[in-house]
Amino acid sequence: GRALHAEAQIASVSAMARVVKGLHSERSSVVLVGDSLTQYGFQEGGWASMVAAHFTRRADVYNRGYGGYNSRWGRWILPQMLPQEHRKHLLVTLWFGANDASVPGEHAHVPLAEFEANMRAMVEHLLGRAIHILVITPPPVHAPTRLRYQLQKYGSKATGELERSTEIAGRYAGAIRDVCGSLGVRVVDVWSAMLSEGADTWPVFLGSTLPDGDGLHLSPDGQQYVGKLVLEAIENELGNVEELLPSELPRGRHIDPANWEMSIVQHQLKARKQQIGNGSLRESRGNFVADSITPSLIVGLLVGFGCGVLFVSWTRIVPPTADKAT
Repeated sequence: GRALHAEAQIASVSAMARVVKGLHSERSSVVLVGDSLTQYGFQEGGWASMVAAHFTRRADVYNRGYGGYNSRWGRWILPQMLPQEHRKHLLVTLWFGANDASVPGEHAHVPLAEFEANMRAMVEHLLGRAIHILVITPPPVHAPTRLRYQLQKYGSKATGELERSTEIAGRYAGAIRDVCGSLGVRVVDVWSAMLSEGADTWPVFLGSTLPDGDGLHLSPDGQQYVGKLVLEAIENELGNVEELLPSELPRGRHIDPANWEMSIVQHQLKARKQQIGNGSLRESRGNFVADSITPSLIVGLLVGFGCGVLFVSWTRIVPPTADKAT
């Protein structure tokens, strides 16, 4: 009798577990969009890897950084990359401008007016695709390191002329501030923040002390610096992530070994009540009943209930048998 009761309970729990959404749809998503400054951010110790660690067990972080890209190309691919979906992404970061701000004639140069229009179009698109948006300004450019890198790369063919500068990058950073200010979107102003650190400090963030630094891309110190800026912005924008996004699965120490299936399922169902998935924060918290009570959920609950009823009926109908004498 006890064995059958245990089997019925397991069947009930398993039915409930099957109707809990899969991990991919259950978790929120964070998408980091941009050029090589985003792409390289996922290297060891990179700013994007710091963001991924920040959301461990709570959201999935996707790298959509494409080295060499500018806002013109980014504007074209963004609607394909982030189409309209049932739920919004929790957070999207947008970081273009470092290539746009190269001088006219360079491969990826985009005029300032077009850059501003591109950024506005991308941010407006993201307003319909993400709950939270962070737009990052291009960093300054350390001229001596940039020229040294040029000589190392091209040798006698090096022109000795800068194809980027801190001043030009500052204009593009200003365009981002203007666009985001008019749309009410938070800016992570890397350009201003780095320069505020002083002339002896900010060049280190761009590789001035490294033999292979290029004066534009982030050094390990620069990755950490930007990571701290972005995490601070995330905290200001979202609040405490641990409180906002409880893990959809319990920690191992919270699972009862004697009743582990029930421990996991109960945590999953509790997590769903807190609306972990995309598009639920600030927007559809009151729609849990409509979103959660689906036909599959009803079927699962009925199966579990039916197993319990059948077990009770069977124990009442079938009399217990006497133990055979040995």
